[in-house]
Amino acid sequence: MMIKSMAFSILESLMLLPVVIWIYTLLPTDQFLAESLLITFGSYVLGVFLGWFIQKWFLRILFTLIVMFGLSIYMFDSFGIESMIIGIVMFSFIIRATVYANENARYTLPVMLIWAIGLPSYFLSYFFYMDSAYQSVQNVLNVSAIVLVFFLLFLTNADHLKQATLAKEQSQTVDQSIKRHNKFYIILTFIVVLLITRFNFVSAIIVGALRGVFNLLSLISPTGDDEGVGEMPAQPELELGEAQEPSMFASFIDSLLRIVVGIAIVLFVLFLVYLFIKKAPRLSRRLFNFVNYWIKRLLRIKDGESFQETEGYRDEIESVFNLEESIKSTKEKLKKRFSRQVKWHDLSNRQKVRRLFIEYKGKAGKQGQTYHNHETANEYLLRTKGLVLTGDFTSELLRLYNQARYSSHDVESVEAIYNQLKQLD
Repeated sequence: MMIKSMAFSILESLMLLPVVIWIYTLLPTDQFLAESLLITFGSYVLGVFLGWFIQKWFLRILFTLIVMFGLSIYMFDSFGIESMIIGIVMFSFIIRATVYANENARYTLPVMLIWAIGLPSYFLSYFFYMDSAYQSVQNVLNVSAIVLVFFLLFLTNADHLKQATLAKEQSQTVDQSIKRHNKFYIILTFIVVLLITRFNFVSAIIVGALRGVFNLLSLISPTGDDEGVGEMPAQPELELGEAQEPSMFASFIDSLLRIVVGIAIVLFVLFLVYLFIKKAPRLSRRLFNFVNYWIKRLLRIKDGESFQETEGYRDEIESVFNLEESIKSTKEKLKKRFSRQVKWHDLSNRQKVRRLFIEYKGKAGKQGQTYHNHETANEYLLRTKGLVLTGDFTSELLRLYNQARYSSHDVESVEAIYNQLKQLD
């Protein structure tokens, strides 16, 4: 178990190695490559040992602070901005590595996190360190990227096999022959990609093929005597008249276009500001939920509950791409996006009730409660009672719908149900 935790911690250190090199590049220090490697790998290894041998968080943090201040001052010979930045990086890495000692390493480091952070950081680093002065950094990044991609392919393949298996037990098993075949194809694919990218394998084949084609064409085409080509007589230059000033009408049109374009740009910027102000509360709420989710996932705050249990079981049929369903979903989204819809405050109360029923059907459909053509609105609302809205709100919507559909009296306010549905977005 400790070996597995150590392996995944080193894999995460490989993922974050470009970020540490970026930080050291911005600091006024020499020989930053060796120090960045020491900080990245050493912090994670030390953190795993701390997590295994020290169980109390207070002692872990205290020991980490001592190591952080000691090493940062030793590297920079004084306590300043540089040592503080490196100390914060080391503290974050060590505390993060201690999590591997108490949790399942595979769930502590999701594969999608490596795809989202590790590979883009290496890709950007190749552009940052293209200069010949960073040749040693390029070599380290190349080796680290190859190792990271090699193990990442195996981890991604293992996750896909577990998600696609029909086993519903907690410990999902996959046939050994399938595992062997997948590993063989991964190694073969990795070798082919390595040959293509590192040894100019494809470019040599293409250049050789083109050279052979041109040689063949030169042998087939007849060779005639070269005819001398005389020099073309120089054409006399035409004398141009004096440059005329632009007319008043052209100047007026130019000024008018400048004003129109300026007004259009200002209106567009104001429109963007209006959209940002309108969407800011919802975007901030989504951003907060996203950050909160990943903080909990990285620090494993949910004790005793694995993310595999919260995410649930996914059948292999659900993981297969369905072109027909994808096209249907895309058409529905485009139809909803480009269809003109009357604003809510411009509708009458009867129209508002119909709008609420349509939105209710959409939200219930997302939960698997499809509306059938042979059903009436009363039957559908009774069948889905309590799934989207509470029982009281569903009964109130049913009463208002019947009143709007069959009664000649005006419908009362429906703002309470409207606000309840909006809270579900």
